[in-house]
Amino acid sequence: MKRILLAAAVLAAVAIPGAAQASNWMNLDCGLIQVNPPDRDRDPILKIAVQVTWSPANAANPSGFTVEHRSVDGRIYSREEQYHRIRMWSTRTTENWTGISIRNPAITMIGTVYEERGRTYYVERIFKYGRLETVIKSTCGPGEPVT
Repeated sequence: MKRILLAAAVLAAVAIPGAAQASNWMNLDCGLIQVNPPDRDRDPILKIAVQVTWSPANAANPSGFTVEHRSVDGRIYSREEQYHRIRMWSTRTTENWTGISIRNPAITMIGTVYEERGRTYYVERIFKYGRLETVIKSTCGPGEPVT
């Protein structure tokens, strides 16, 4: 996956002069959201925007990971505003972040971008007291930069 993402970043850097010096990035718009167990939210999430950036100095691991959930009513929920002590890392097949909820330190989230059978997915796993509580999975495609 990293090879595909880095190839896309190189193409973007060629298309935008000076971009290669700043960082490499990936922007995704994710939809078809599945929540397990299902929730009964009055203002469900319609779209998830994900942006991952890598510094040229350390392309092995992400230097930034921005995730914004956009609800049917137009509200935006930024994971950067909801979680702190955020860590980011890459594996051979995934890009990941984890953080601890600011409002409830018993809650930890892990977000993962990966490819499977030619499709890109973003998954959030929410843990409470170390026990998996909720899984949010969405299918992604190329997106606009997260603002």
